[in-house]
Amino acid sequence: LYQYETACWNICLSVRNSEKTTSFVLLGMVIYKLYGYRLEYCRLLSDDLTPKKHRSFFDSIISYGYIELLTDGKYNSAVYKAGYWYYRYVDTDGNVVETATEPFCHCFAVRDAMDMKSNYTTNSVFLIFDEFIDPTKVYKDDFVLLCDCISTIARKRYIWVNCLANTIDRQSIWFKELNISRDIV
Repeated sequence: LYQYETACWNICLSVRNSEKTTSFVLLGMVIYKLYGYRLEYCRLLSDDLTPKKHRSFFDSIISYGYIELLTDGKYNSAVYKAGYWYYRYVDTDGNVVETATEPFCHCFAVRDAMDMKSNYTTNSVFLIFDEFIDPTKVYKDDFVLLCDCISTIARKRYIWVNCLANTIDRQSIWFKELNISRDIV
């Protein structure tokens, strides 16, 4: 499988509220600004990405003015539509003045890998797999599904896979799948 040769895997584990996700999302946004590569963000289940649960995802990034900074003032907000995040400009009265035509971020669920396969194209090189360790959602084929997603996204390009988690479970199947279980002490 070529994704092992073309993927750089990073794992970041810490306690909740350490701003891991925000930091990695901001890095993905910087990559988008500098190189035009769309950010890929995934979770295990599509239920975690519903508009109801995901619509406030960029609230802290918006409130600190990072979008304005990264878009040179062209946009100041973001909107979530059909699994994609788009930059937009909202005036002081709350009216949407402009929305970008191209998304800067795509969101998907690992368990939906078969729906994404062969029907998704992107130029992405940076993937965030958030909350990848969740003992309540263990499924034996999640690693294979994730590799299918990586294969679909990368299309033989080099890609950075960033796995983030708040749960530190030394017995997690993910460590076995990544062949690092002996290194987890």
